[in-house]
Amino acid sequence: MFLIEKISNNLAFKVASSLNLDKDKEEVIAYGAFNFIQTIWSIFMVMILGIIFKVPVKALIISFSISILRKYSGGAHSSSPNRCAIIGAITAVGLALFVEYTYKFLDLNWIIIISVFTFLFAYYNICKYAPVDSPAKPIVKEKSKQRMKKKSILTLNVLAVFMIIIVISQFTIENKYYLPVAMCICLGVLWQVLTLTPKGYLVLLNIDISFEKIVKILGGKK
Repeated sequence: MFLIEKISNNLAFKVASSLNLDKDKEEVIAYGAFNFIQTIWSIFMVMILGIIFKVPVKALIISFSISILRKYSGGAHSSSPNRCAIIGAITAVGLALFVEYTYKFLDLNWIIIISVFTFLFAYYNICKYAPVDSPAKPIVKEKSKQRMKKKSILTLNVLAVFMIIIVISQFTIENKYYLPVAMCICLGVLWQVLTLTPKGYLVLLNIDISFEKIVKILGGKK
């Protein structure tokens, strides 16, 4: 059992015991606690690594774009909460560094072109693959799949509207922060959508396995 899971279960047990709740409600509390702690831990990892490489804001925007779309579309993920947080942080910061060193060479026209292709690619793959479940938590009911697909498209719509607002704002009020923010959102969406594809799923699975082997070699814990 992973550390975050242990903390979540212990917290749920104490709350359930003090309130005289049954086992089902205790499991609900444990699930909510696990998601909350995992989210805080993931944000912390992104912040620390982002600060080290001097791209914390860009890394957080990318991480948020990935996470908000991933909530309903699913995709490849690590079997360990710690590896999930580490791989997520490395991905967000790596993409943030790419934005940091490339956005200065792109103008608004290029951002518009990149955004259009990114979102067309995203809509296509979400309609084709989402939601992508995991062996540990398969989505069995067809109704649940359709609901998650619709929410994935809705989330993508919200991000697309936000991108349109950024582009219009740049047309009317030029701001040096608009373009990198737009690039961060595009890269976050693109990365998440790639994890839905069979090849993207396989790549992340191999990355996870490689991390697991490295941890074992170093004698660490999952």
